[in-house]
Amino acid sequence: MPPHQRDETCTPRLAISTKASFAIGTRPPTTSPPPTSASPHSRNGDTEGRLARRRKQCRVSQRRYRDKKGSAEYNLRLDVNSLRESVERLRVARQLLESRVWNDRLSLTGSVRKAVEQYYVMFSTGLYDPHADSRDRKCFDVQVGFLHAFLDQDVVFGDGKGISDVIEQWRRYSIFHEDMWVRSVSAQIYGTHESPIAVVQGLLGVRLNRTTIEAVFPHILNNEELVQALIGKEVVYDTCTTYLFNERNQVVRQDLEVDFLSGLAKLLNPTKTANVLNNAIIFSSSKLGEGEACGTSPPPSPVSPSVVDLSGVEPEPEVSFVFADDEYEKPRFVEIFEDEEEAAAQPVSRLALQYIMS
Repeated sequence: MPPHQRDETCTPRLAISTKASFAIGTRPPTTSPPPTSASPHSRNGDTEGRLARRRKQCRVSQRRYRDKKGSAEYNLRLDVNSLRESVERLRVARQLLESRVWNDRLSLTGSVRKAVEQYYVMFSTGLYDPHADSRDRKCFDVQVGFLHAFLDQDVVFGDGKGISDVIEQWRRYSIFHEDMWVRSVSAQIYGTHESPIAVVQGLLGVRLNRTTIEAVFPHILNNEELVQALIGKEVVYDTCTTYLFNERNQVVRQDLEVDFLSGLAKLLNPTKTANVLNNAIIFSSSKLGEGEACGTSPPPSPVSPSVVDLSGVEPEPEVSFVFADDEYEKPRFVEIFEDEEEAAAQPVSRLALQYIMS
């Protein structure tokens, strides 16, 4: 090779060697490539990708919302079904309790109502006269015996106390009128088994005579016109009697209310009615006082009255009894006979003694 050619070729090698030595042990400077402008196609692709990801996220969110909503509805249905079952259980329990309470109430009202009915039947025509014939004396003993079973020994009647006070009022109502009758119209039973209360609405029918005027209204004796307007007239009074029983089904308190005002108002005008009742000998619980006609001898003590046990009376399915007759019907007398042969020979009365005392 010619020398001049060898020199030309060696010079570049030295330059390369120099450049290489400069780069030994150092990091050569790097230069970023010049930015290239994005094409419209690539920009559209990025936008579509973001929209696709957004739609996917929305679908996931909607699916989660639907799942959450469906779960809430399902739980709500479960709660509703549970509440319906609870309501049904409570309804059945209520029916059982009502049935038990009703049976208890029938047991309570049965014996009390029967006793009250018998009381009104026993004294349907007042108190029998023990000084009359033997039959009336026997009826009187039966009535007093019934009172000893129906009433407590220390029964409270108005401002009085004891069975004798009740008997005395029956006696006065009976002897102060020409005749009388009582009947029950309706009764309601309240209270508990330990202390039941019976409220009885009834009627008291009496026929006035001069004894009535002298005993109850003596202040009008000087007004003969007013006296004649009352004598011989029949008056029907509305009554309301409250009986408080004890645990033995005996009356420990009796309160009587007789509506004298409305009864006499059917016979007299308001002015005369006020004059009659203004100074009448009538006290609390409609008890009649002792007027001029009270000089009759008191009733004798009953002869060994038989005590009737009312505790074993079977209850009846009625809570109250109501008589809806349009006209007043006076109760009939109860026939009492010494033996069965005499009873068999007599016609059957409307209310037999066996029913009354059963």
